[in-house]
Amino acid sequence: MLIFCFLHGDVDSLYRFWYNQYDIMITKGGAALIRDILLKFNIDSFAALPDSACKAANERLFSLLPGGCSVIFVLFPYYSGDCNGLISSYGAVYDYHTLAKEVFSALEGYVKEKYPGRFARGFADHSPFLEVEGAARAGLGIIGKNSLLITEKYSSYVFIGELVCSLTEEELDLEGIPTVSAEPRCCEDCGRCSRACPTGAVRDKSRKSCISSLTQKKGDLSAKEAALIKTGGSIWGCDACQAACPYTQKALEKGTLLTPIGFFRDSYIGDRDPVGSVEKMDDCTFEKYPFAWRKRKTVTRNITIIKGNEKND
Repeated sequence: MLIFCFLHGDVDSLYRFWYNQYDIMITKGGAALIRDILLKFNIDSFAALPDSACKAANERLFSLLPGGCSVIFVLFPYYSGDCNGLISSYGAVYDYHTLAKEVFSALEGYVKEKYPGRFARGFADHSPFLEVEGAARAGLGIIGKNSLLITEKYSSYVFIGELVCSLTEEELDLEGIPTVSAEPRCCEDCGRCSRACPTGAVRDKSRKSCISSLTQKKGDLSAKEAALIKTGGSIWGCDACQAACPYTQKALEKGTLLTPIGFFRDSYIGDRDPVGSVEKMDDCTFEKYPFAWRKRKTVTRNITIIKGNEKND
């Protein structure tokens, strides 16, 4: 996935723009809450941890943060369809980093306005913390055998971001954000994801044979790597382990799997000839999707392989 972090300074114009867009009336008296801002974006899964309960993933970023902060973990459910297995669900919608930047810009501006002098920074993907472990510790889900966060409502079709801020637990409670700190739980290990994985990557914990990783690998592929991509049948990513998960089936049955976020729903490539849709995309549209970070040449190579005309050694 594209690496992105938010270490920008002045976000006043951005957050004011988004407050107007989402009709949130902000005053120093606290007319709105952090919870309200998240809900305006149709984000309904969030909880906080003290930073002392989070495990560092990036020591450099971690060292830049002031101590004694709270970390609000935010989930971005993205499932809008499966493109008939030809494109991973996360690759079939606009890059979530764009939405995360908008959300965290609004939250940073709100904290600066209501709590002058307080620290607030948003992160997505390239985080100071182990995101899956932290979100599980905050009670937002469990850790799957495929190393993804699994939630009751959206299964594992969620992206994770976090707002690091110097608000206390009491202040967060007034902002509508629960603070939770529990031991992270793992899934029941039913084995369905392992059995569904076309290459055994889930069972072996190997990224070398993971089809999602291979479709993102730049340059020429070996004959074995190309064969694995062809086995998976997807030009970008792989959802086999996620689709097989019983939590996915339960979410489908309950009708909660589909994202409530228009940013994702409205950008879904669709089930009708998704590969053709990608091939026909103009450069401006192409750049809005997650696969753009590996450039069109990589995606075109994968399409060639899937169509049975691989030219790799």
